Amino acid sequence: MLFRRSYLTLFCLLLFIFICFGVNTFGFIDSDLGWHLQLGHYLLLHGIPKTDPFSYTMPSYPFIDHEWLSNIILFKLYNAIGLTGLSFLFCLLVLITLLLQLLFLKPSKVLFSLLLLQGLSLNSYMGIRPIVVDWLFSEILFILFYFPNLWKKYRYATPLLMLLWVNLHGGFAIGIAFLLLFVTSSALIQKKVNKTDFVVVLISILSTFINPYNLRIWYEVWNQISDSALHNRIVEWLPTFFFLQIIIWTYIVISVIFVTKYFKELNKAQLLFYYVLLAVGISTFRHLPFWLLYALPITNSAISKFIEDVKNIPFAMKRLNTLYKFFLLFIFIVLITQLYPDFLPGSRDFYPVNAVIYLKKHPFSGQLFAPYEWGGYLIWQYPQKKVFIDGRMPSWRWQSRSNKESNDAFSDYEKVLNGTLPLQSIINKYHITHILFYKDIAEQNPPNSYLDSFFNFLPSWLTNNPINKNVLSNELIKANFHLVYKDNIAVIYQKL
Repeated sequence: MLFRRSYLTLFCLLLFIFICFGVNTFGFIDSDLGWHLQLGHYLLLHGIPKTDPFSYTMPSYPFIDHEWLSNIILFKLYNAIGLTGLSFLFCLLVLITLLLQLLFLKPSKVLFSLLLLQGLSLNSYMGIRPIVVDWLFSEILFILFYFPNLWKKYRYATPLLMLLWVNLHGGFAIGIAFLLLFVTSSALIQKKVNKTDFVVVLISILSTFINPYNLRIWYEVWNQISDSALHNRIVEWLPTFFFLQIIIWTYIVISVIFVTKYFKELNKAQLLFYYVLLAVGISTFRHLPFWLLYALPITNSAISKFIEDVKNIPFAMKRLNTLYKFFLLFIFIVLITQLYPDFLPGSRDFYPVNAVIYLKKHPFSGQLFAPYEWGGYLIWQYPQKKVFIDGRMPSWRWQSRSNKESNDAFSDYEKVLNGTLPLQSIINKYHITHILFYKDIAEQNPPNSYLDSFFNFLPSWLTNNPINKNVLSNELIKANFHLVYKDNIAVIYQKL
């Protein structure tokens, strides 16, 4: 009876987590999904692109599609099951990732509570995103790392895992880093070098060369690792300290307290991995999910030790049960406050759907300038025109051979928005005749407002170069652009 009750609780918990995933995934399009789908279509028609097929600012840039196989699969699946089906599959894929770790852990109240925290923490990252592949494959490696018998039995399969991973997503490099850290830390702690482990890692590294770009795939990895500006340009590359995610921080605090308390009783190699992943996750919000996934078994072990220690203390278990009820209530209240805005009317209206319909009905010969966040959507829904910037391009920097192309389109985009690069210069350079932008660009703000003063006081890396709407709208007037379309999301200016 107890066995059945435990697994019924687990089923209900996983169903609840799946529903929470669905709130974030169903009905909301990730800003990069559009170019993933369109690239999948392009790959099937033309093969691997040698240069960028979608932008007019850097069309000669030697673009490396490190997600080429994922893009093809996404496009095929989209045609077969649509966005709703894709949303369901990606929620299910993350749920399977969570389930894998439970196969080797004993069901308990502690485990289920940590699973709840882990699932709701990952909910902040949910969407139809190829990065989910990194989570799944990393979880497979983590299971092998946690259980020595499994590692000895299945380590020879890791080169095959890396071969598949390198063709699905550029995050394969973090898998190689995990393998290197694991075998090195094991050798240091055991004071013995396992030659077989290092051979397996070497073959795994060599297997990553089997992709359409061969060794050049590692150039793309290095391009992003070494790009310090990327951490200022993309929000999710900022340190985790900048994100007020109460559930995530609850998970971090609880885990760190108990793991640190029982530091001496836990496996040292696992602890090294734990703290390295935590440091990486704190430094970059994008990489925190790897710690979220890895931390559950070791945190479960530490809290279980704590419960065993306090069982014989009078009234301790009763107080813990009371505290546990308050904990569940707290998580529920926080979750409601986080999910509530998603159910408000218009909360999912982000993309310029009607504005794109207008542009299709009024074709033009010049180029279109639009926000970075809409680049992927336009590549997908308005392929008649190339884009100025999209989500693939923040790290693209080179010395172009043509003065008609950009050396750093993202930098040019930022400078235009904050007023340090005249809009007229890019209008002339790229023959831009239409501007598609957020509706508030047409709404003048009082000059030198308190809000402007506040943003001016903060460093540029923290403000992420906020849009100077007054400067941009004034530049449009000077360039002889006039408002021809406006709705509750977007405006379109046309050069007359």
